[in-house]
Amino acid sequence: MSRRKKRDFAAEYARRKASAARRGLSLSQARGHPRAGEVGARPTGFDAGLEAALKAMRGGEPLKAAAARQRVSRERLSRYAKAQAGAARSGRTWTFDDRRKRRVQVIQNGQVVEIWVEGYEPARLAGQYLSDASRMIENPTRLPGFQRLWENRFIRDAAGRRVFFTIDPNEIYRALHANDRPFEQIYKLVMSE
Repeated sequence: MSRRKKRDFAAEYARRKASAARRGLSLSQARGHPRAGEVGARPTGFDAGLEAALKAMRGGEPLKAAAARQRVSRERLSRYAKAQAGAARSGRTWTFDDRRKRRVQVIQNGQVVEIWVEGYEPARLAGQYLSDASRMIENPTRLPGFQRLWENRFIRDAAGRRVFFTIDPNEIYRALHANDRPFEQIYKLVMSE
């Protein structure tokens, strides 16, 4: 059996402080516990688990419960929400000013096209629209309600242009079934067997 090497905690701490000093960070940042208003020593990049917790928080779930579900600390989730989604606490509720760019799909001229939008709300609307459009194609009795809901509604892309939601059922059908084989090809395959 090999014996474990004994750790030198004092040397590790000295290395961490020296590295933080080279990067221009404070001692509290080097320790991993930044003061209010300071950023952490490690950059906060995209994290799928924390994004799921943010989604729950947007739905009204408290930060403590969202953090517990994802098995992360409340402090880490709070830091991530503030850095990534522009979260701010007002009383007992959280407000979000999320300006990150997202790529979403919309239907234009009988095709599904991808555009970039800025912020959470336009991305949510685009997703809701595609979901409603798919359900409307599966059940055409939903067409009048779908058209009333989405008529003259639009989102702005990252360049500021308005992108209107298509409500024409033929264009939506064409876009959602663009990868399907044409009827003639299916018929030929069946008849040749």
